[in-house]
Amino acid sequence: MKQIQLFHRLIWKPVIILAGLLLASGLVLTLVRGQEEADAPSPMRGQAMPNDAEIYEIETVVERQQVAVTGTLTSDHYVTLSARIGAHVVELAANAGDSVAVGQQLIRLDDRELKANDVAAEANLHQARTQFERVRALYEQTLVSEQEFIAAEAAFQTATAQREQAAVQLQYAHIKAPMDGIVIDRLTEVGDFVQPGQALALLYDPTQLRFDVQIPERWIPHVNRDDTVSIDIGSPPQSLTGEILRIRADVDAATRTRLVQVRIPHSEELLVPGTFGRLLFDTEAREVIRVPTQAIRRVGQIEQVRVVEDNRLHVRLIKTGDQTDEYTEVLAGLQVGERILVAP
Repeated sequence: MKQIQLFHRLIWKPVIILAGLLLASGLVLTLVRGQEEADAPSPMRGQAMPNDAEIYEIETVVERQQVAVTGTLTSDHYVTLSARIGAHVVELAANAGDSVAVGQQLIRLDDRELKANDVAAEANLHQARTQFERVRALYEQTLVSEQEFIAAEAAFQTATAQREQAAVQLQYAHIKAPMDGIVIDRLTEVGDFVQPGQALALLYDPTQLRFDVQIPERWIPHVNRDDTVSIDIGSPPQSLTGEILRIRADVDAATRTRLVQVRIPHSEELLVPGTFGRLLFDTEAREVIRVPTQAIRRVGQIEQVRVVEDNRLHVRLIKTGDQTDEYTEVLAGLQVGERILVAP
């Protein structure tokens, strides 16, 4: 048995050694071939350049970024018409949207009791005046005492004040427009009983408009008081030029913005408070890379251009920014001096 085991050892040992040598030689041969393939010249890559190629060389362009911030149109002159007395509404002469002139009566309250008070006050004043004039004549003739004269004079002054008060109360029943303007809203109807201090109508002056906008704090250095800025109004669509009136000194802690108010020039078009618009202004100058929009290819969300290298075309992924029909800003993927294919 020991002789058989010794025989097997003598037979398999050379076989194992031979197999190891063959494996090592194969590995060396593979490495040599791989190195030869790596050292060999690679085939030409990229696409061939078309004969009628339109090439664009990348360069930087200095431009100012235009910022658009949404704001609201408002009036610099609002008026709330309120009741000064308690009475029923008997007449309404204007509706929401109507243009009114200064002094025009808009609302009339029930004034019958006020008229009666006014008549009574006028009669009392007439009596007090007559009595005062009679006592004064007698006093000048030393026929009445000074005390009687002072009492008659006081009664006359009191009657005068009561007459004036009755006249003012009567005027309170006739609510008139304090300015030329437009009625924003009417807050009462005929037959309503209104209380003193109750709002009855709202007016605004269309010739004194302003545009209020909250501008992010980082852009505040680019706007200054008295600067001229552009505003696009949506309704009716138009572009306006305004002048910055005020810039609030405090910052809104929630939005990190500051209130900027712009004076709007009078427009022939009726501009309504509450209308949205966009304030446009330029930030600092910066260098950007722009390429012809036509040169950009889009596959889904992927944007790419064909870069010219060694007179062949190679696809390059890019990231774009602002775009127009003619040019598109490239944020990443291209360097100054590189050339790209525009067409075909």
